[in-house]
Parts: sequence; structure tokens; C-alpha cells
Amino acid sequence: MPVFLVLATWLLIAPRAPAHFDVSLQASLVVCHVDHREDGIHVMIRLPMPYLIEDKLGAIQDDGLPIAAPFTSNALEGDRIVHFVDRDAFTENPLGLGKILENAIGLKLNQRSTRGVIEGVRIHRADAAPPFDSLDDAVAVFKPGTMPQLDEPAIQQTSLYVGDALVFARLSFAHDGNLQMYSLQSNLTTASNTQETAVTLVLDHGISGTRIFRSAGLLAEPLSISHSSYRDYQYLVVQGIEHVLEGLDHVLFVVCLSLGSLSFGALLWRVTGFTVGHSLTLTLGFLGFVPRASWFVPTVEFAIAASIVFAAWVNFGTRRPRIDGPKMLLVTALIGLLHGLGFSFVLQQVLRVTAPNLWQNLLVFNVGIELGQLLIVVLTVSLFLLLRGLLPQSSAYARNTVLVCCGLMGIYWMIERSLGIML
Repeated sequence: MPVFLVLATWLLIAPRAPAHFDVSLQASLVVCHVDHREDGIHVMIRLPMPYLIEDKLGAIQDDGLPIAAPFTSNALEGDRIVHFVDRDAFTENPLGLGKILENAIGLKLNQRSTRGVIEGVRIHRADAAPPFDSLDDAVAVFKPGTMPQLDEPAIQQTSLYVGDALVFARLSFAHDGNLQMYSLQSNLTTASNTQETAVTLVLDHGISGTRIFRSAGLLAEPLSISHSSYRDYQYLVVQGIEHVLEGLDHVLFVVCLSLGSLSFGALLWRVTGFTVGHSLTLTLGFLGFVPRASWFVPTVEFAIAASIVFAAWVNFGTRRPRIDGPKMLLVTALIGLLHGLGFSFVLQQVLRVTAPNLWQNLLVFNVGIELGQLLIVVLTVSLFLLLRGLLPQSSAYARNTVLVCCGLMGIYWMIERSLGIML
């Protein structure tokens, strides 16, 4: 009875597993292209407008509205304060938003910090913004006459919410020659709860090729940029390890696989099958060879949760697992196909399909995933063997208790994620 009371309490306070297809991650993405030229360094940035002006709201006035932040206006919609892009202010001072960014972004060269000069600013609706994935895309945004500074859909609307606006800005930094190492930093804010998932992606286009760097937040801590293949691969390996350990549903599935292995051979069958499966769909999902229908994402999330329940059920008990040997390799390979789709979206936050050395980077990221899984397997098996050595009579009870906990968590997530399929 005490065990089930503990389990019931756990379900009530159980955390949500990270959603591998969470669109808010993409909406919060800041993209920086760094272009090295003879006349200096050009930094082209795309970021949500709230990141520039969120901390600049004034005090609440008698009408219940705060003093508007620069280039915005306020209004009440019911009891809610909403913020709009002030198109007139932007038209009168088109570089003003860029001046905020100019004072926020710092480039550190040879231990000396320097500020850039703003050269262009554009505002676009998030759902109608121009592409910004490659250097050519970024350069095209700022070509004279190619597009208005304030996009046409925004001009035709009576209002454009600040939260729906993306700001594109280009800064230039004076420097002679091609930099091999420097750092970027900003004092932009992520104070709003909706911006906690902010991610900054820096694509450095140097003589030796394009390097991709990723940082959580808005570069409050300096991001070091180095043209070193070793550093690139090290970064991707670390990202693979971190994303396995941060995905609680993946962790619980690997724990169930490990606890059901009665021998090294059985463990090898299981891990090999899972690795083959998720490696395949990690690649296919990242490259876009998956359905785009609205039902697909929540269905995959639901199936991942169901795989935990299945793994807990198969391995529960004191006798030989219900499925083992070569059959288990096939089963875990099929389940790995589901988990690989989850990893593929995570990879899209770290890497772009247009990145150079794409296949090498995919392989290195997958190596990071394998190392993360290996760490979970080693810790799980080591702890269980230690417990079996110290308390042989209680080891089976403890093992089954862990499996029950994992299974109940899987059921909880199945119920939670089924709502996403129905809605």
C-alpha cells in the first residue's frame, strides 16, 4: 500500500515530458548570420520584436495602460493590455528599432568589445516573413527595393500585434581581415514567461565555410565563435547527450529496456535495435521526409508515451521477459523509429538542412545520442547490480517498482497527449 500511495502522489505532481515538436521553440528562435567581408563584419539578425522592447514599458497611467514602449502603442481588449506596432513611428524613424539593437549587441575582438553600426531594419509578420535560413536569404532581405521596410500585410491591417512581428536588422562592425575567433554578447531581455524557451542560432560564414553555433537564451553570456571542426563536432556531441538526458520519456524507455535485460547479450539486442530504429527516422525526420498533417506530431508523441508502457509491461515480473532475443531487436527497432522522430525536431534547433558537412554533422549528433543512452544504460544496470549484491531478496521488488513507476508515467503522458490528437 505505501508504494501505491507514493505512485499516486507522483502522478499528481508529475512533470510534463518535453514536447519534441513544441512550436514555441521555433517561434522563440533568434537567427544571426555573420558575414565576413573586406570592409568588415556584417551581422544580420532576425528576432521577435518583444525581445527588443519588452523591458521598455513605462509605468501604469490613470487610464490603466502603461506608457508605451518605443515604436508601439497600447490598448485594452477587455481586461487585457495588448501591444501593437506603431507603424507611423517606424516610418518616421526606420532605423530607430535598430538603434536599440545597436546598443544591445556587442562583438568582442582580441579582448576588446566593439559596437556595430545599424544599416537596415525590416519588420514582417511572423507568418509572412521572408526566408532567413541561408546567407543568400539574409542578404536578400536587405537589398534596396526588394521589399518594403514594413511588410504589406502589416500596412494593410489596422493593427499588428507586437507578438506577431519579427524584426530583421543588419549591423556592420569595422575589422580588417577574416576573424578566426571572436565572441558575441547581448543585453536583451527574456523577462516574459513566454520567452523562457528563447534560443539563439549563430551561422558564421567565414573563409573556411559555415559554422553553426547555438545558445540558450539571448546571449546574456558571451558565445565564443571559433572556426574549428573539432569544436563543431564537440558541440554537436554534447547537444546529443544533453537532449537524451533532458527527454524524460526517452530516459524512462531506456531504463525499462535496461531493467529487462537478464544478460549482456539480451541488452545488446535491445540497444542495437533501438539505435538502428531511431537513427533512421532521426535522419528522415530532420530532412523533412515525414507527414506534415496536424495529426502527425501529437500522434507520435502519444506513441512514444505508449512505448514506455509497453516496455514496462514486457519486462515486469521475475521470470524471463515476454519478448527477448532477436525478436526484441525487431521490436525495439520499430519503437526506435518513433523516438527518432522526436530527436529529429530537436536536431532542427541545432542544425540546418543547408549546413555544410551535413552528413558528418548528423553522424556526430547521433553519436552524442548514443553516448547519452549508454550513460543511462550503464547507470541503470550498475545500480541494479549493486542493489542485487547488497539486498538480493529485495532487488526484484525494487526492479518491478521502478517498472511500475515508469509504466504509470507513460499512461499519464498517453492521457495528456491524447488531448492533442483530439483537439
